[in-house]
Amino acid sequence: MIKKKGVAIVVTVLMVSMVTGCFGGTKTLTCTEHTEDSGIPTEQKMVLKTKRNAIQQMTISVDMDVSKQQESVRTAAYEALKKAYESYNATGVEASVKQKDNNLVVLLELDFAKASEADIQKFMPKYDANKKTIDVKKYQKQMEDDGLTCKNS
Repeated sequence: MIKKKGVAIVVTVLMVSMVTGCFGGTKTLTCTEHTEDSGIPTEQKMVLKTKRNAIQQMTISVDMDVSKQQESVRTAAYEALKKAYESYNATGVEASVKQKDNNLVVLLELDFAKASEADIQKFMPKYDANKKTIDVKKYQKQMEDDGLTCKNS
């Protein structure tokens, strides 16, 4: 009787865990980098949401402090970024460039359920379009090798 009760409890706990997503639930990898190039401090942040190594969504933001640049340089940079990134807009891909105070902010959002494989490949060449997965540990290592600091949650 005790064995049956113990097995029933274990099975119940496992089922509740699976239904609530404790096993194979959504995970988030966040990678950040702070750099300065040509006197422009820049903060890059990449957030990758996965479920069982299948990518659900990726958001990349780049925030550049152009406050020390001349107005003409800020305007030219804004126009160039806007032209370059907003051309990426498509189903499942949202790109925008905004001026926020003295900063230029580039935001790119990919919804992997809606974006085409070709659009995903532009931003993630190692993405396996056949399996619709990515090895998150290898991707994290690649990001860290490229100088970003990453954490899982």
